[in-house]
Amino acid sequence: MRVTVDTNVLVRVLTNDDEAQAEKATDFLTLHEPVVTNQVFCELLWVLARVYRFSRSELSQAVRAIINTESVIFDAPAVAAGLEFLESGGDFADAVIAVEGERFQAETFVTFDRDAARRFSASRRPCINLNAP
Repeated sequence: MRVTVDTNVLVRVLTNDDEAQAEKATDFLTLHEPVVTNQVFCELLWVLARVYRFSRSELSQAVRAIINTESVIFDAPAVAAGLEFLESGGDFADAVIAVEGERFQAETFVTFDRDAARRFSASRRPCINLNAP
């Protein structure tokens, strides 16, 4: 059975901060086909970074641990773009948002975030920086 996984389930598995819940979550996910949405990935990285103080490297490892699990279903192009941004010092969510926008035929990403705009330009993704003169 396919199941949509809430962020808190993945937090338990990745942090083992509640051993009983971590074991229950791991056992459940092993028996099913977990669907991890882009929103869950974005929320997960926010929680792991802000609450658990994961480094960029640890965040990347967490995402890779999830997507390298055979039964996990996820949006491969969006997560790949998110990882590329994350690993180059950018925001995972910005890249995911841009990829999702492209599916709706958006031609460019628009932001006030100067750092995001620089990263989009460096990765040759179209971006408009509303802070630019």
